[in-house]
Amino acid sequence: MLDLFDRFLHGKYKPIFLYMVKGLEFQERTLRLYEKKFGIEIAREVHWDVSAYLKQMGKVPKALKCSDCESNLRQKYDEPWIALGYRKDESLQRRGHLGSLSKSDYIDWQYHKLFPLADWTAADIVAYIKARKLVLPVEYQNGYRNIDQFKGRCALYIKNSYPGDWKKIIETFPLIEAEAFRQENK
Repeated sequence: MLDLFDRFLHGKYKPIFLYMVKGLEFQERTLRLYEKKFGIEIAREVHWDVSAYLKQMGKVPKALKCSDCESNLRQKYDEPWIALGYRKDESLQRRGHLGSLSKSDYIDWQYHKLFPLADWTAADIVAYIKARKLVLPVEYQNGYRNIDQFKGRCALYIKNSYPGDWKKIIETFPLIEAEAFRQENK
């Protein structure tokens, strides 16, 4: 999506990466590569899901919702619109949400959101990446999505491949060690 925005809206967008744990080197490496490639700065902001976990741990009084995060980002960056890389083929929930929008543009006019990849499939994404000679983030190269990084085999992959990042992750999410343990003992 960053490549599409740079091609068609060069200089008219603010890319923001939502992280679960700040400064993971395996993610930062990809972010720096694209900052250099496109001559841009990618802002790093905390993902709203972190607050839900911290609430469960009793560390914050209230979990943020996606809409809270979007509102905060709009205000901080003075950007009225948000573009998301959601695709209909990712889940039934996303299929339902995106299916309620006009198929001609996938624009949510009420909430000022764009979904430029709504009709794309995973195969379309891979073909585009190959055609444009783009680099996939390491978690995608190994068959994981960034939203799955603290679940299942992806947790074990990070533990075994990026011990420094794993250390940072368990400082914020200590229960992830149980997830890695389950995967090691399957």
